[in-house]
Amino acid sequence: MFGKEAYFEPTAVELAEVKRLAARVRKVIEGAVEPEISPELRKLVQTRVRLRNVDHYLNLKKIGFLAAAAIEDLGSRIRSYQYIERYRFAMQPLSPEMSAAFERHGYQVRHGEVYGIRELTVKLLAFLYEIGSHIKISTVNQAGPYSSRFGDVMKFRLRERHRMTHAHEPPSLSSRVLEFAGEITDQQKGRETVSFLLAILREAQDATSAKEAVDEFDPTALMKVNLQQADEEAALMWDMAKESIQSSIALDGA
Repeated sequence: MFGKEAYFEPTAVELAEVKRLAARVRKVIEGAVEPEISPELRKLVQTRVRLRNVDHYLNLKKIGFLAAAAIEDLGSRIRSYQYIERYRFAMQPLSPEMSAAFERHGYQVRHGEVYGIRELTVKLLAFLYEIGSHIKISTVNQAGPYSSRFGDVMKFRLRERHRMTHAHEPPSLSSRVLEFAGEITDQQKGRETVSFLLAILREAQDATSAKEAVDEFDPTALMKVNLQQADEEAALMWDMAKESIQSSIALDGA
């Protein structure tokens, strides 16, 4: 759909950094004195494994593994967020109608993923807090503060996701452009028109818009701005999650 000259690899969230953080958290948990498992911690473990396997995971070695795995999964998911806007480079639509449908679905996926990342992180932070409290180390419940901060930083994405899932909400300007896509599928360059308009709207509406202005008639420059915005959002989401994880459980010397 776009030339390769507009493409560049994701720039945010190094998986090596994610693994290092996960390993540090795991080391702290596994190095603590084995306590008696509380009902609260047992309930949180139950949300991460099959019910029949719960007892197998009720020790610090296995709990440390679960916490590290959750951190790695979160980091991988945030990194993958950057690919949502990059899939179009691998797609060869068979018709203008398919192209318009792809733009609509991609837009929905991006906003839904932001919501999913927030929920996944809140669940992880609650788990880490309960673990920290259980093994008697310095810990702070970051679930609430993180959720509030995330809501401020990613306000547009979350609001747009709410609009798309609740029919009583008025559509945003971006959503109206996507509706317009269905009316231009018989035009040869309909998909380019929709993509260009969306890029312009995203640049105007996103809190993480690019610093440099681009020629709105240059599709390559517009697409690069769009990819840059996705990468900036991924970086923000990971930084917020990382800071909250580090505050949730003591990592000094780990």
